[in-house]
Amino acid sequence: MSELSEVSKLFGQHVADIEKARDIFTIETRRFVEDLLESVKDEGAGPCSTPKVQVKTKDASLEKEEKVTGFISRQYARASLDLCFKIKVKYVIIAEINFGVEFDAAADSFAWRVELVPESKYEWLDEVMWTEWQKLTPTLPPGAKHLAKEGAVVFVSRPFGPDLTFKVALEDMEGILKFALAAEPVLTSEFAKLVEPDAS
Repeated sequence: MSELSEVSKLFGQHVADIEKARDIFTIETRRFVEDLLESVKDEGAGPCSTPKVQVKTKDASLEKEEKVTGFISRQYARASLDLCFKIKVKYVIIAEINFGVEFDAAADSFAWRVELVPESKYEWLDEVMWTEWQKLTPTLPPGAKHLAKEGAVVFVSRPFGPDLTFKVALEDMEGILKFALAAEPVLTSEFAKLVEPDAS
């Protein structure tokens, strides 16, 4: 004879609360990332740049799943900033700096995460930027790691909890954008090794 577990009974009693909690989570995580994006745009007042490096903030917007259905672990709220390097006379996109809230399968929970994903043409950049991140950041933030197989750098991955505040996330973003600009010398050195006949 089949019996209902305590988990099923609790779920059956609180399903309306669970759905309401999910709606609140969806609204608040989207607002969290949108507000961070607006703050980054305000701080940068347009592109953040050096003579050779530029982080484009102006056209960035929130990315999210089209419909909130299915597994909650598939939800996300994130944005992307283009990291550009001046090759000859124009800025060329060399990577994306992605930031937002998404499910971390390894931690089995949602996390605030910022990562760098190089353009396929510059796939070697993850190694360069990870080495530089370690060099210029004496104490690495939580969850910082090099995803060599994926060709990405996770600058920070903070799990949901009392320590995750808007102020902390904004400080993460400000530090990472400063780092991207401070990486100008190493990027200049690396790109000087390349021949870019089609970048004019």
